[in-house]
Amino acid sequence: MGEWPEVIEILAACREAMLAAASEEVREQPVLANWSSLTTYLQISMSSLTSEQFRALFLDCRNRLISDDMIWNGTLTTTHFNVRDIIVRSIDICAAAVIVAHNHPSGDATPSRADIIATRMLSQALSTVDVNLHDHVIVCRGQSYSLKGNGLM
Repeated sequence: MGEWPEVIEILAACREAMLAAASEEVREQPVLANWSSLTTYLQISMSSLTSEQFRALFLDCRNRLISDDMIWNGTLTTTHFNVRDIIVRSIDICAAAVIVAHNHPSGDATPSRADIIATRMLSQALSTVDVNLHDHVIVCRGQSYSLKGNGLM
């Protein structure tokens, strides 16, 4: 029984090391040029969460990551975001584009109707301040779903 805390500590350290490596890879080059690195980073950082979390990745004019912000911690089945907050943050840090992401603890990365509607609303709102919404990615264990890649934006 005394070994379990050590095993848990080692596993947590491994996860942190993997997240740091994935984060560095995402920050080193344009995000859109290395999509698999981005989805790996999102998988490592979000897929094991037990409640939904909504994040915004703010990009510069060359699609390099400026900031990865946790926007909202939700419940087991829902998360929310405030469009105004994302617009204000985009302007504050001079972001040219945004990729939003959230996780589905259920294990099914398929977007809900509400996910699709909210994404379209956010895209329209960001366009009024000349910020592009490149994608909305939903992650869960072993899966990621791109709304743009599936023609939903």
